[in-house]
Amino acid sequence: LNPNYQEGPIFFEAREHWWDGPDGKKHREWCPTTFGDAEPCPICEAWKELRAGRSPEDKKTASRIKPDEVYLFNAIIGAPNRALKEDGLIDIRYIGVPNTVFLAVINIMTGGENESFARGDISDPREGFDVKLIRPAAAGDRWKVDCANTTPISNDAQKGAFKEWWNKLVDLPAMVEKECKAYDTLYQAFHGTKAPAGSAAREPGDEPPPAVDELVPGSGQAPLDPFS
Repeated sequence: LNPNYQEGPIFFEAREHWWDGPDGKKHREWCPTTFGDAEPCPICEAWKELRAGRSPEDKKTASRIKPDEVYLFNAIIGAPNRALKEDGLIDIRYIGVPNTVFLAVINIMTGGENESFARGDISDPREGFDVKLIRPAAAGDRWKVDCANTTPISNDAQKGAFKEWWNKLVDLPAMVEKECKAYDTLYQAFHGTKAPAGSAAREPGDEPPPAVDELVPGSGQAPLDPFS
């Protein structure tokens, strides 16, 4: 056992916005309301205004830009061998999954409607389980989530690649807080213009305390994205 290891939830619930920019590209930003419904967010303001509109186009746009819940986990791609970085050490990154996948993972842990099928803490490094995500086969299908047999986090052949792997875990709340943009910056990114005077931006001195650096060496790694 590592005496410095602190147990806690294996996921972090965040909110994000997606929208189509003038360049035709999709954009994504964390929603400040992740840290409290009272946090001002210019994209949420636009979403509420469009949602209240009468035109079908407004409601369609509102549906695209609404704050979506996303559940973040630390993850490693692998089977049968775990993914390694160029330095030969294990590649741990975060993965974001939608509500349907999150509930499927929780049902694996709890057994869902039948507790006798509960697998317990699937994140246990020795007695946990790999989770298999299966892409939808056709439009309208949902991701399927399956659970493998008991799978130690590393096998003997890759034991050296897992040196102090716990220090490579992403501090998920700190990462989102660090990457979450201020009101004025979000307004500029979404609307393409500066926020008007008297907007809901925080006053100087009201900014939250700076987030600690994430625990993964080389901040800025792309997340694991099986949904692209």
